[in-house]
Amino acid sequence: MTSKARRGPSSVIPRAQRKQDPEVVQARKDDATILGTAFTLTALVLLALRFGGNTMSEIDAFEWIGLNSGDLLGALFWSISLYFASPWQLLLLFLGKVETDRPSDWILRRMGEAARLNVDDIDYEAPLPLRIATIAFFAVSGVATSAFLDASLGDGTWAVSSGIGSLFGAGLYEVGRPERLSVDEAKILESQWQDFKGFADDALIMKGRCHESEIFKAFRARFGRYRTQEALNDIRLRDMVRNWHRGAERSRSGWYKNVSLRSSQPAARAELPESERLPAGYSSGNSGSESETEDSSVRMVSNTSEDDESTGTGSLLDAL
Repeated sequence: MTSKARRGPSSVIPRAQRKQDPEVVQARKDDATILGTAFTLTALVLLALRFGGNTMSEIDAFEWIGLNSGDLLGALFWSISLYFASPWQLLLLFLGKVETDRPSDWILRRMGEAARLNVDDIDYEAPLPLRIATIAFFAVSGVATSAFLDASLGDGTWAVSSGIGSLFGAGLYEVGRPERLSVDEAKILESQWQDFKGFADDALIMKGRCHESEIFKAFRARFGRYRTQEALNDIRLRDMVRNWHRGAERSRSGWYKNVSLRSSQPAARAELPESERLPAGYSSGNSGSESETEDSSVRMVSNTSEDDESTGTGSLLDAL
């Protein structure tokens, strides 16, 4: 028997299924974004070298405001870069850290709060005047940055070159940030989170160990509408487990530490294969002893709960 024959059908992932894997799809999107950003910025550098230098310094259309074409091009690059990533975030990028919020989102939120808008509402969208004001703010910031570099270094080429570098860093930041959701998508995600939170509060405990598949199966067994990956994929479920308990630790193989299913979770017992379930009305010879054992266990938990109530410090989790 060859090694290929020994492998079961579950060990081979079909090519079509790999293409539909959310992780594979997201990885391809990230690669395409990185390559597109790299080619675009490379083209900008080549254009700057081709038409830069003496050509930029000879154009004096904007000299009446103290800016030449090189300064304006650098201001454009810096304005776009600052809209998506601040200099502090670019510094963190070299340290291997990524902040999820754009500087423009922070400004929009502060403006919304100043206008007494409910920025925490799931249906909230920044009004058009606030968006225009935010764009104007970063346009002025880009012009100020370019003018400062020109005044301090004496050459507008520095504003262009540094603007291209910061623009490249901002593009990498966008790749590392979570996907931005529309209002409808945010509503769906909030509904999914409320369902999972209710399930986790009832079915999970913040101790022990278990495999992620046990949690996912129990959750999907309770909520039939989430049985497929298209309705709710495993990646989002992992994020929900992490949000529910920040102290949960997950290994590469999917094992969780400090999270486990309650031993009395009925949804987990319902996952037994049909061949292993006892037929209705079937009774074994030791059914009486099992019933007595269950009764004694119930009495033990009940007694423990009564003791805890008398002291005022116990809980059902301690009894389990």
